[in-house]
Amino acid sequence: MLEDALATLNALDRPSLLNLVQYTSSHTRAIALAYVTNHSWFSDEQKSQYLDHLGNELLMATYVLGYGVSIHATRFPIPPSLCKMMQAMRQNQFANPLQLLQIVMDTRSQEHILAHYSGDWWTGFPMPSNQNSPTPVTSVAALTGCWKKQQRNVITMDQRYIVDAANLTGLSVAELQEAQSVAEDTLATLELELDMVFHQISLVKNHIAELEDLDKTLEALAHEKTTESLRDSLQVKSAEAASSRMKKHADAGND
Repeated sequence: MLEDALATLNALDRPSLLNLVQYTSSHTRAIALAYVTNHSWFSDEQKSQYLDHLGNELLMATYVLGYGVSIHATRFPIPPSLCKMMQAMRQNQFANPLQLLQIVMDTRSQEHILAHYSGDWWTGFPMPSNQNSPTPVTSVAALTGCWKKQQRNVITMDQRYIVDAANLTGLSVAELQEAQSVAEDTLATLELELDMVFHQISLVKNHIAELEDLDKTLEALAHEKTTESLRDSLQVKSAEAASSRMKKHADAGND
């Protein structure tokens, strides 16, 4: 598996490798965001299974990043969300939805989330027993295959590369038409992403509201329980006092 990963990455030049790292980071953020949004409906077993898949994809993403950094050193930017998610895993905070929410919703992150991903297994998780359903990728080669299907829609973090790529001097008519097609396709993708982000934010807000309502209900129940306990305690004490008075009157009559 290691030889396959190295062979896959060795075939990529620096701009392609940068684009792949951007994609894997975006890919991992999308999986984490889906967990934050949907985890409350998962069983404990499903949560564990989902986080195992997310952890495996994160490790593959960091493998690709480590390869790029080792080959290109300081000329290779590191996606912030990959670092933060790896730190969360290292600190045993990977299963903490609030921690993941802070990471995936951080506006400082430079890797954007796409509206659709090739091999998307997480949107419909837990997966139905269907052989045609997407399954989590288990190799760098498979992850790279997903990237190749969407390579034209991934915006690289390397701003210098964007400037170089924007130089249209010397392009043929066919190349200009392809550039226009890519630009139009990317614009449509970004519009879909914006809709998706608003939808995800709405889901998160609804989930937060549900948790707040549950918290208020629990507080009310706790208060009611405390009131009942105090009332029962007062009744017991009142009964004990009445019994004590009756006993004193009986003792006085006997005297």
